Amino acid sequence: NLKKPRIADSCRALDRAEMRVDTAGGSPEEEKGGVSHQRIAPIIRKDAVAGLLSEILPGIDLGAVEWQPVEPGAWKRLAKLYLLICVPILIGLVSLGGPEWLLAALVLAPGAMINAKLHVRHMGWALTDEMVLFRSGWLRRNVSIVRHGKIQALRLSESPFDRRYGMAGLSVDTAGAGPSSHRIQIPYLGAGTARHLYECLAERAAGTTFRW
Repeated sequence: NLKKPRIADSCRALDRAEMRVDTAGGSPEEEKGGVSHQRIAPIIRKDAVAGLLSEILPGIDLGAVEWQPVEPGAWKRLAKLYLLICVPILIGLVSLGGPEWLLAALVLAPGAMINAKLHVRHMGWALTDEMVLFRSGWLRRNVSIVRHGKIQALRLSESPFDRRYGMAGLSVDTAGAGPSSHRIQIPYLGAGTARHLYECLAERAAGTTFRW
């Protein structure tokens, strides 16, 4: 079975987390193309995550992972996107509810920038000899881990906005990734970093034997 552990800090205030494992081909139904998302630990103490993870992926130590950030200036792109979405809503509220709704802009604009900064600050990726890792989210934090031998496809992408800012994105596809999975889709990488990471993963995946 293909396994992709996913760790979510769903209850950080209570020092709890959730751990899932995405599998494919583990049953007759799954062998036909289905994907199973197993909550192997719906609620687990955060200090117990490392021990359980080491049983699933021997040799991995999240505490020793050297996380690499995305481009620091990415928060500005994200903040602009948030504002582009919110401004039409504000205009509609002002036209319907009156000018007092302009006060909402005093909260909305700084809130969008703070949210964008925190989102980018907590996003990161890491590459080890055997695995690639991705983390995202600041309210609900997620970490996904994929062994190089489980990689099915890699995709390097550059949107017009990416090219304008000298950035690119990288997606790592696995057989166990369903619509609800926390996928390894790393945005806001420097273009050179994205290409280097793509080449490293392609080389390491090619040097392994894919197993379901």
